[in-house]
Amino acid sequence: MRILEKSDPNSDICFEVKEEMNDILIDSAYVDTKEDSSIKLTTPSKHEFLRNSCVLINNTLSHRVLIKKDDTLGTFKLFSCYLEKDTLCPYEVNK
Repeated sequence: MRILEKSDPNSDICFEVKEEMNDILIDSAYVDTKEDSSIKLTTPSKHEFLRNSCVLINNTLSHRVLIKKDDTLGTFKLFSCYLEKDTLCPYEVNK
């Protein structure tokens, strides 16, 4: 949350958070792109509250983070979950 609070609303927030988290962590495990690609990860959720959220994944910790910019307020919403068996957070699944 501290990283989000000090972030520029116009920045590439997932990249910025990923870089800061990986500086803090020893294993630099958070990724924001598909493996060997420049394609940014986004949620497949069609729910308006989550749509177009960027995604960070830490496979070592089985942790998934979604960050959505609120353009009207110039703030960010942060969601995360622990991944047990699935590759998505339970609230991301389109039912």
